[in-house]
Amino acid sequence: MVDLPTVPIVAQLTDIYQDTNGSIKSIHEKRWYTMTKRFEAIYGQKPKFFCRAPGRVNIIGEHIDYCGYSVLPAALDQDFVMAYVVSDDDKITLNNIDKDTFPKEVIDTDPFQKFKQDAHWVNYFLCGYKAVLALDSKLKGKVERPTGMKILIDSLVPPAAGLSSSSAFCVCAAVTTLHANGLIKDIDQATLAELVIAAERMAGTACGGMD
Repeated sequence: MVDLPTVPIVAQLTDIYQDTNGSIKSIHEKRWYTMTKRFEAIYGQKPKFFCRAPGRVNIIGEHIDYCGYSVLPAALDQDFVMAYVVSDDDKITLNNIDKDTFPKEVIDTDPFQKFKQDAHWVNYFLCGYKAVLALDSKLKGKVERPTGMKILIDSLVPPAAGLSSSSAFCVCAAVTTLHANGLIKDIDQATLAELVIAAERMAGTACGGMD
């Protein structure tokens, strides 16, 4: 039986981005440095880890993957990133670089909490969170008490542009939840994708494997 790949863990930006015309130094390093400084200003400490999920552009077959038809997507450099540290309380604090559009939110660590009403942006975080700790019986059985987290969010994936910004949010939340709770190597990428699809549909989004 072949083991399917799990979510990769990397140590440097060159493992993530193509260095096109020096873009790692001129664009990506500056952005991640800015996130670090903003995180420190908000929480009084530096982030311990960063998790990311890219947006995607589809080459053929738009909006047919969730009907069972073939598509051909490709990942983008534009991505969704969460900087985080674990916390000792039973709270998840969410701040966003764009604090005017997405003000601070604090939720508890209960994986079975209800989604917020009126398509609140926090629901996309809850999709990824629930995918890991509420929908998969094997994973939730390994976590007696989900860890609290302090998170700073930044996204370069344009919303409502057909680049899967909401799904990138959900996937990034799932990866952050996996890593924070020590589960990152306990699930393969294909299974994680199916769980996040199911969770995002629970929040009312018609998404599929391409996203």
